[in-house]
Amino acid sequence: MGQLTEGKLYLAAYDIPYSKGGNRRRRKLYKLLSEYGRRVQYSVFELRLRNQKAKIQLMEKSQKFLDSEEDSFRMYPVAENPENMLIIGKGEILTIEKTYVV
Repeated sequence: MGQLTEGKLYLAAYDIPYSKGGNRRRRKLYKLLSEYGRRVQYSVFELRLRNQKAKIQLMEKSQKFLDSEEDSFRMYPVAENPENMLIIGKGEILTIEKTYVV
């Protein structure tokens, strides 16, 4: 599971068709997104991106294998106030842990 302690919070969602090629692309995207955050539903991740450079790198890496004609991958910035988040059913609200170096 990726680190969720620093950076801006994003919600990432993807829709990739079920096919031989689609299954391969889905696995690659799953592995890539797992480096940046955690899976909260089958095709949805909560990500922490430290800066704009990390966001660009993620998008560039994903574009190398996603099919722009068949696949959809979206990222949305999320409000940092956990009081504004709502979960119905299983799951937990992401808690933000800050790391301090002394």
